[in-house]
Amino acid sequence: MTKNMSILLILLTSTTAAAASTSSAKADQGVKASAKKSKDWSVSISNTVSSDLLKSDDADHRMSNLTAISLGIKLGSGKLGLSGTVSKPLQGERKEKAGDLGLGYSKSLHKFNKYTRMAGSFKLTIPTSETSRERQDLRTAVTTALPLSWSAAQVGVDKAYVSYVPFAKKNFHRYEVATYGASNREWIVGNSLSFGYGLTDWMSIDFSGSYSRSVTYQGNTTDSYSLDESVSFSLPKKMGLTLGYSIGGSPLAPNGRDTQIEFFDSRKANVYATLSISL
Repeated sequence: MTKNMSILLILLTSTTAAAASTSSAKADQGVKASAKKSKDWSVSISNTVSSDLLKSDDADHRMSNLTAISLGIKLGSGKLGLSGTVSKPLQGERKEKAGDLGLGYSKSLHKFNKYTRMAGSFKLTIPTSETSRERQDLRTAVTTALPLSWSAAQVGVDKAYVSYVPFAKKNFHRYEVATYGASNREWIVGNSLSFGYGLTDWMSIDFSGSYSRSVTYQGNTTDSYSLDESVSFSLPKKMGLTLGYSIGGSPLAPNGRDTQIEFFDSRKANVYATLSISL
């Protein structure tokens, strides 16, 4: 999985809990599909194929496949969930790698009015990936998020929403320095902002961006950003298709001082297609 797809996963699958919260906001506002009868459990499976924008014969060209599964069960007034991923590069050795497991709980915290609401989520990371266990000596991580969503129906724009998600992640490592000498990150704090609009009952467009800062145990900081634009289609049999473009990385220019957030770069950007099904 490429670096930019990791950033995208943070937004869309709640590796840092922001994505799941944003997806919940979309579902609450009915942007992508009409409301369905609630049930005590849910299963979601998705498969994403992504590629950078380099030529296929370029030595640095990267393509990957990411499969994600999440299980949810109603618990009290909220939902308990378990999620996991498996990634596989589509060139070279093509060895599959399991990601970390996530055990989380989310619930609605406050409804300000008919159009504005706040939720909360808590997630515990179970380090099952090779990177977390063997390279970083990660013991666990705790992520919290407070998504705030607003339906633009309040101002007469139906099927549109805005979602803001501040999040914080605390890592717990056995050692402050990873196996290969890099400093482990103790904290990751940031926020994401999303806009969505349902063009029809079966098609919607979404725009999102995130900005985060990681802090090592020695106090060194690194900032990162990501931008994502996508169009989603509701398909029969509770299936969905999303086509998108994402870019992310360091917001600093090569001189290390000036800010330089790019909207297009063949090495930093990805295009992706996600096919999902909900049970």
